[in-house]
Amino acid sequence: MTLNPLVRRGNPLIPHGIAHLLSFRHPSRLGGRQGLKVTVQPMQRDYELFEQFHDGSVMWRGHAAGVPEVRQKLSELSKTTVNECFAIHLPTKEIVAYVNVGGSRPKIEKQLVAQIAYDHTLAMKRTDLLRARGYGVVTVIGNEAAKLVLDLSPSWNFFIVGDAAATEVREEIVDWLKSRFPAVPILALNPLETSDLLGADYNANQNEPERWLPIIGYGVLVRREAHDMRPMS
Repeated sequence: MTLNPLVRRGNPLIPHGIAHLLSFRHPSRLGGRQGLKVTVQPMQRDYELFEQFHDGSVMWRGHAAGVPEVRQKLSELSKTTVNECFAIHLPTKEIVAYVNVGGSRPKIEKQLVAQIAYDHTLAMKRTDLLRARGYGVVTVIGNEAAKLVLDLSPSWNFFIVGDAAATEVREEIVDWLKSRFPAVPILALNPLETSDLLGADYNANQNEPERWLPIIGYGVLVRREAHDMRPMS
């Protein structure tokens, strides 16, 4: 069975509307991948590429084997359309990259949050929490994957850095994010009894979503207000 090439959905926040695509999965691509663990190399995942049209419908535009190929193919795809395009790992419904955010629907503002995670299970739980609150979420596992895909879109509202890595690894991605997206706030989620992560705008305990979810809401609001106050060119 192959992927249905055109699926009608009116919800602009595709992660919720895309879930039913699992029923159109290709068995050779998706079989046996449900139990992914942290030890799996994230850059070797298979991703499906979709284009989203102004009416909310999406069209399958290809397949990418690993994050480097996602970057290459989405970059090529963005040159052929003004519509929003994205890459999704169907077994987990994790979106790893966007291009042309807003696309042909300039009046629709997506609240786009990217999380750089180091643990698949924790990342999926955070994704569910964020999507339930209306955020568009991109999840990348590890610093190298983040560097490959995050600069495909300039439209980020907020970054989250997960806790399941060494301090120097997490500080390194904070430094990179600050150099590429200096106006976008960063929240570091930290293990219990761990010092704040240097360079992050906000720090919070990973196990206290009731504390860090409002931080994201506040940071997105501040980012939006700053964007709205920019002088028109």
